[in-house]
Amino acid sequence: MTPDLLEGEVMLWIHKWKKCTPDQRPITALDALTKCDNEIFPTIRLYLQILATLPVSVASAERSFSTLRRVKTWLRSRMDELMLAKRTSKY
Repeated sequence: MTPDLLEGEVMLWIHKWKKCTPDQRPITALDALTKCDNEIFPTIRLYLQILATLPVSVASAERSFSTLRRVKTWLRSRMDELMLAKRTSKY
């Protein structure tokens, strides 16, 4: 893939959708992917496939870090209680 090839595909893609009415244009990446001809727009189709498979948010990662933070906080408080109990039991 060369920059000239990509630029040509993009120009054809823009021209294709300028001819259509706004209600015929794709709204989402999945919609654009279904309307993208692989023979004419192979590079744009590849980029649309990547775009369509990217996660919208990283909520699962944020939940994992939140859970980890709660566990670490609980462990720290337990460790403080155990250390206090050990030190007071010596005397």
